[in-house]
Amino acid sequence: MLLSDIFPSLTTIPLCSIADATVYLPVLLVDLVLAAVVCAINAYGMRLGGGTQLVFFGIIIAIGVVLPVVGFTVGSPDNFWPPYSPDGHPVPQTLRFILPAMTFLTGFSLVAILAEDANMSPRRIGTEVVATVAIAGAFYWIVLLASAWIIPWEKTATLGQGSIDAYRIAGFPILGKGAYTISVLGLLTSFLELFVATSRMMLALARAGLFPRIFAQVSERRGTPVNALIFTLVLTLAFGLLGEGTLIWFLDTGGVYIGLA
Repeated sequence: MLLSDIFPSLTTIPLCSIADATVYLPVLLVDLVLAAVVCAINAYGMRLGGGTQLVFFGIIIAIGVVLPVVGFTVGSPDNFWPPYSPDGHPVPQTLRFILPAMTFLTGFSLVAILAEDANMSPRRIGTEVVATVAIAGAFYWIVLLASAWIIPWEKTATLGQGSIDAYRIAGFPILGKGAYTISVLGLLTSFLELFVATSRMMLALARAGLFPRIFAQVSERRGTPVNALIFTLVLTLAFGLLGEGTLIWFLDTGGVYIGLA
């Protein structure tokens, strides 16, 4: 869906409409290819998947450092203050932000899930989990604050692509593309993580007898749970068929589920 901004032809050949959003055939084909590639990377082994993640992470951090430097240098605190809408109460406005944000921070769970693959000590696992949450939280906090610094946040809130459009409007189209790149790479790293985490959870449940035993099988050659990865691919493609409107609903409500958990 992000790629359709660059390639408008992707939003052609409508198939159906679900939750007030149209499902397009080219988008589904990109979904199919991308999901298959990510599944294959994970099936090949953790070394390839981990190396791919590291490259994407390095690019995200490099761009992510530039955005706040420019935002805080060129922008003004007047664009940020007051930080709440005058026609609402600060508490529900804060919760409305925190609940979806919880979804963004679930990556910390991957550290514990991959403990067996990494052969880490319990103490090291705890340290890595805390460090991951702190780094991720700080990254989001700084980048979003810079986006509210560079132009009035009330205007940013009305934009279709948030920080991406904010830097474009502020006169930094290249940084807007940089923020766009972070979005794309962030989704790709999340995609890779999704396959790793979901397949490992299926593996653990199957070992405990709470899931079919076929998902407890691990490839002798690669050491990866291939059956669980293939089932994750099927689930991913099934959700992709539901379209953008449904996926955004799951994203927004996902923070509520995580908060309850």
